[in-house]
Amino acid sequence: IRAGCMNAHQLARILLYNTLERAHMHHPESPLRVFFDDITQTHSGTGDAVYEELAPAAADLVEELENADQTISAKTCCVSSDQSTAVKVVRVINKLLKDRSSKAQIRWEKTTKDLGVQVTMGGKRFADVQLGRLAKAKARSTKTGSLARACRKVAQIASTGTYPVATYGASALGMPTSQRKKLRSSM
Repeated sequence: IRAGCMNAHQLARILLYNTLERAHMHHPESPLRVFFDDITQTHSGTGDAVYEELAPAAADLVEELENADQTISAKTCCVSSDQSTAVKVVRVINKLLKDRSSKAQIRWEKTTKDLGVQVTMGGKRFADVQLGRLAKAKARSTKTGSLARACRKVAQIASTGTYPVATYGASALGMPTSQRKKLRSSM
């Protein structure tokens, strides 16, 4: 599947169907969410239950993906509301992967991006990704503003280009008043 392929979503579904079906059947306690080539595996519960159920489920998923000749991203990580549980889960997953001769490695992170939105699993909200989007939107707005002075029709680009860039993820995470004010002043 190549970048920009019109049928990428359908092809990814076909390619991953058997792998995901087996994962759902063998580990229903650790549900998967798939968006194109982005797979998220979740589990909730207390420390030992998470550690005992999620680690084998994650290792099995990695093994299934590798058996299907799929690439495991170096960005693959574990995010948890409890650091000690996450570290333990990562340690067990990596041991299971090593025992299975897998080259994949999972790492623990305080936060990660899931579909472009920063995820902390119940921890403190990190705003660096959102601030980066706001900076990009401001730069885009400056360019749009100078073009709009030459041609009024260009001003419509702000509602379809600049604003969506700045507000992506805000519906999931919220946007502080200070960021909303900066966004309004830059539009």
